[in-house]
Amino acid sequence: WQLRRRARCVPRGGRARAAAWRACMRALPVLHEHRTPRCFLSANYYSRELGAHVEFVDEGSFRLQYAPQLAALPDAAAREAAVAALRREKERRVSAPARRRAREALYRERYVPLLPGVYEHIGVAPELRALVEAVQKAPQDKRRAAVLGAPCVTQRPRGCFALPVLAPEYCDDLLSELAHFEAQGLEKEQPNSMNRRGVLLNELPGMREALDALMARYIQPLAAVLFADDGGETLDHHRSFTVRYDAPDAIEAASPSANAHPSDVDLAYHYDDAEVTLNISLSDEKDYEGGELLFGADKTTDDPAAHRRRSPVRHARGVGILHKGSNMHEAAPVTEGRRINLVMWMRSSKLRAESCPMCGRPAEACSVLEG
Repeated sequence: WQLRRRARCVPRGGRARAAAWRACMRALPVLHEHRTPRCFLSANYYSRELGAHVEFVDEGSFRLQYAPQLAALPDAAAREAAVAALRREKERRVSAPARRRAREALYRERYVPLLPGVYEHIGVAPELRALVEAVQKAPQDKRRAAVLGAPCVTQRPRGCFALPVLAPEYCDDLLSELAHFEAQGLEKEQPNSMNRRGVLLNELPGMREALDALMARYIQPLAAVLFADDGGETLDHHRSFTVRYDAPDAIEAASPSANAHPSDVDLAYHYDDAEVTLNISLSDEKDYEGGELLFGADKTTDDPAAHRRRSPVRHARGVGILHKGSNMHEAAPVTEGRRINLVMWMRSSKLRAESCPMCGRPAEACSVLEG
């Protein structure tokens, strides 16, 4: 509400508007601590060359631990490329807090949005409003049935729920705003250790607060019903970003940008650093082909056959797929066009105070890095 009140005072055009917006953004408090488990520095590195997640404490121990996998690569150049990529990822992780603070300061000082309304409030689909109202009015023991029985909610596969989240007009406005941001040529960071193209929404001034409201008012009440045993009742913060996938011919035709990361076509099998994930398609289905989410087993499942099975889920603009972060999944290749999604990794401080969500060790054994 503070951001909305400030935004009403922002003039509509020219230098005055830009100066007023920057003043508003510099005045916004930093509301969230950035707490990262220590295992982030050494575990769960994705190697494209090896096609697997690996540990990378240092180069020497990695070469010893993964000698058979390195030996299976075609030649010495491929082996060195694999090690070099992991070394760069290690450097990225170690320097992440300082670079994040620098980017946030840069955006507050220099970035003027094209559509300030995108940051004032999230354009929620009317079906979601009605669903949450119905669930909150229902008796406690009837709330799960209220969600599962709603016409706008689909469950397929088990434990993965598709429901309208964003109005189509808001999807269009957000895509325009993201294109405007990327056109500024400001320094950016890849969204996570696997996706290379996208925008860290929490770093854009005002967007974190808008997404806080979306989570608290609309998503957390549903997650509390659907994922009560997995942190859904205590979600209190999030890491939100967009991801972008381009068809191979679009990547080949694109001209390289100074601040652009390589494009992704698909995404390998993985789980999320989240108690609950919300994955919302921003793109119109007619703008791309392929790109389905393919769900497998939970990360705790030891049965290889369960991890070989996949259940495809197609995207639709404004529709969110709500699932446990531990439910492993991958993104099928985009074969035509471009797909852009908004992803919210929603987290529970209560659960994370008990155990590390990534390595599974007790919290005291995987101490937290501040910053």
